[in-house]
Amino acid sequence: MTEEKTAVLLDDIKNNLLKIKEYRDMGIPVRKLREYTLPVKNDLKEWIRDQRSQNISYQKIEAKLHAEGVLTLSGKRKWDPRTICKIERGRY
Repeated sequence: MTEEKTAVLLDDIKNNLLKIKEYRDMGIPVRKLREYTLPVKNDLKEWIRDQRSQNISYQKIEAKLHAEGVLTLSGKRKWDPRTICKIERGRY
């Protein structure tokens, strides 16, 4: 994947996670947001796999996500390398 495509994908992920957080803040239950979270998870998995194919560690991926201000799927700002690993493997 080209660097430009990777940056665009990360921006899409960031924007979609912000929308999901807004819905959660309005009180919409997480189970009703699955139609929004599944595509984001797939995009995130693709982005993480691209980073891993470049031999980037989970800790460095976490630092990139934090530096870019990308929220977690639960709406928090702090990523965990174990969660990133789970997303990559499709277990999250």
